[in-house]
Amino acid sequence: KSIMMQPIPFEVGMLQFEIQRKKSGFSVLHPSFHLYLEKGGDEKVSILYAKKRAFNKTANFLISTEKTKNKRGGDECLGKLRSNETKERYFLFNDGDNPKNMHKTAISGIRNEHMAIQYKYVPCSIGKLRKAKVIIPGVDPNTMKNREHKPLKKEDTMIKKIEDPQAAENFYVFVDNPPQWNPKTHGYHYDFRGRISEASVKNFKGVNIRGMNVQFGRTNDNVFKLDAQYPFSIFQAFGLALTVFDCE
Repeated sequence: KSIMMQPIPFEVGMLQFEIQRKKSGFSVLHPSFHLYLEKGGDEKVSILYAKKRAFNKTANFLISTEKTKNKRGGDECLGKLRSNETKERYFLFNDGDNPKNMHKTAISGIRNEHMAIQYKYVPCSIGKLRKAKVIIPGVDPNTMKNREHKPLKKEDTMIKKIEDPQAAENFYVFVDNPPQWNPKTHGYHYDFRGRISEASVKNFKGVNIRGMNVQFGRTNDNVFKLDAQYPFSIFQAFGLALTVFDCE
């Protein structure tokens, strides 16, 4: 579990994953997602699972290491991803308690915020282009682990914190690298160097001033590729991909 939650080691470089989406019958509106680590050739190993939970006012995904897990708690549960009502903001938490329960829970048991994503849509010649801002906690250089961020009120969330230039130094901020216009197809496309085979509104490349750190794209209707490296954790990269599925 800790391997999934902490930054991918810098020396490992880029890890490659495949995401398979399952939606049929009663699960069409609440699909499940299976994350596989690619090991070379056709070999891959299942490592994480997410399910969009029903009967919630906002998007709510439970992320775990096994697909039979549908409730928080236990070593199998890593955390959950939630959106606001307009699906313009998403928040990734571990499996700690809501700060509303501080009166009966120790501070150490309150959930940590692992990532925040803010989407914005701007007009373009073919409709709208999605722009994203992704925020994750900084990494402690001594332990090479994410700095703990535990918002106890709305003003403490990472989206709010980066508005203060001094506080922003404690976080990594990534933006969606804009796709390039292709006059032959009359559409916007990313150059994935052969990794992604289909153009899609879901395709995504996250960059900061140090370069590209995460990319995501479609290979067919229900199979997608996800690549990520330091300072992202596997948990954060998977959470980011889930927002792309949900925000369209």
